Amino acid sequence: NGGQEKVIAVINEAAVHGKELSQREIGYEDERCRYLVKDHAKAKEWYQKCAEQGNDKAKERLKNLK
Repeated sequence: NGGQEKVIAVINEAAVHGKELSQREIGYEDERCRYLVKDHAKAKEWYQKCAEQGNDKAKERLKNLK
């Protein structure tokens, strides 16, 4: 759906610019593949960036992916 793609694009842009919650959301999308292609390696990258900013949920997701 075009609307979902636009939302993901906006979230991805925010994630690239260091927005913690956007990084976690893109990591979740990569892990669960609701809108994107499943990519656990990419999910780990985004969760790691988010976890480095102190996000506990991202830290938990990282543990679950290992």
